Amino acid sequence: MIKFSSNSKKVLSRLEIRKATLKGKGERGILQASLFLEAKISEKISLDQLAPPLKEETIKRKGSSRLLFDKGYLLQQIDHRVSGLTAEVGVFDGKEKRAYIALVHEYGYLEGNIPERSFMRSSLEENRKGLKKIFVKAAK
Repeated sequence: MIKFSSNSKKVLSRLEIRKATLKGKGERGILQASLFLEAKISEKISLDQLAPPLKEETIKRKGSSRLLFDKGYLLQQIDHRVSGLTAEVGVFDGKEKRAYIALVHEYGYLEGNIPERSFMRSSLEENRKGLKKIFVKAAK
């Protein structure tokens, strides 16, 4: 799960945050930004935009070269939670413990020979400018 706020890594200036909060639009901006990031994470999984590729023996065993997407269960778990000016976007625990599976792929698992395949953190970094634009637009 990725947790971000209106000022994660100084995305916005203090003046922009105060202005949005005073106008009562900060929460709307956070909600819109979290929905945007949720869509970008899902897109990254759906379009198989992750590296490194699977090893040949893994492809043979699972019968597919798709990363993180076999039946779509992990993809269905991508969600967002908003509380005030803070949002969490990612995979939250359900029956199948998919949050753990997401964590293993996000950071890798050396003992299990699973390399890091970031889909949440990388989506946040790749879309930082888009998130800022959404929040600034909502604050106007």
